[in-house]
Amino acid sequence: MESAIMSLGVLAVLVTVGWVIELLVHRQPPTRMERLIASQIQRSAAVIRGGREV
Repeated sequence: MESAIMSLGVLAVLVTVGWVIELLVHRQPPTRMERLIASQIQRSAAVIRGGREV
């Protein structure tokens, strides 16, 4: 019984790892909104650090 539970646990981990790899490999390029948000975050971080605005 214990080995069956262990086998199911290992299978669940393998499926999860495969799903994560699938998500990482098939990422789509960032949308315009995502690029704008990233740009704004970078500008805000530069201001917080005391640097000049990008």
